[in-house]
Amino acid sequence: MNLSTPALIGLLFVLALLVMPRIHLAWLRRQGICPPAGKATPEDVLRLVAAGRSADAMRCHREIHGGSLKAAKEAIAAMQVAANVRP
Repeated sequence: MNLSTPALIGLLFVLALLVMPRIHLAWLRRQGICPPAGKATPEDVLRLVAAGRSADAMRCHREIHGGSLKAAKEAIAAMQVAANVRP
């Protein structure tokens, strides 16, 4: 299989898009910012909201409660309002 340079660059780009979020999440877990997989609690969600890490809070919320990204986003937005945290 002989790939041209643009095709190879495109393939590497797609692979990076698939791998980088997992590497980032693993790094966040090692740093103690995000809880270990399967161990998220509502307190972790509140801590992440208070720290301004809404994307990570949404990830934890979905891990705990399941549901859609939209539902998690709405829940985190409500928590930010209640905690008076800027989104």
